[in-house]
Amino acid sequence: MSRPDVLRGRAPLVLPALDPATTLVVRADVAAYPPWAGPGREACPPLELRRPGAQVPAPDEPDAALLGIALELGVTDVVVCGHTGCPTVRDALREGRTPWPALEHALCLLRRFYERRGLDERGRLEVLVQENVLVQLEALRDHPALRLAVTLGRVRLHGWVHEPGVGLWAYHPGQEQFVRLEAPWRAPPERARRTARWLRS
Repeated sequence: MSRPDVLRGRAPLVLPALDPATTLVVRADVAAYPPWAGPGREACPPLELRRPGAQVPAPDEPDAALLGIALELGVTDVVVCGHTGCPTVRDALREGRTPWPALEHALCLLRRFYERRGLDERGRLEVLVQENVLVQLEALRDHPALRLAVTLGRVRLHGWVHEPGVGLWAYHPGQEQFVRLEAPWRAPPERARRTARWLRS
């Protein structure tokens, strides 16, 4: 997967809206997180798997089974949603290391591609959050629980970043950068009503 050349795109682009009824969001387990804005969000919230730093569970972790369960529930889209205030990513940046292998890889990418760009701490944090999302997408693509479904096109992968007070950014493969995501969800039928579901570690 190509690294983003710039932090994010200048103008909003129209990306395919997802059906929350068939979407799993892997995201950081932090309190400050976006309400799933959009038509019908109360009626049909997405599935959520909350993990420190939005880390995709390794195949030998108990949470890995939840990815298979999500497929059985009819999930067709999996989103990794990072957060610009994620404490796990922030601590990794400050300490220069982390016990999470995928996030450690994102740290290495930050040093390799951005060390000479003169970014301040805030800029480096924003880049690390995005690199972490891209690394987690690569982990999902190769994950035994999803590999076949992704290869056959039965499951699509998406990378988002939530920036409090600003909104959502989504990775655009064609532009190789994150762009503003104005409308993440399709409106569900009026008859669709259900309680929010979470898959928690």
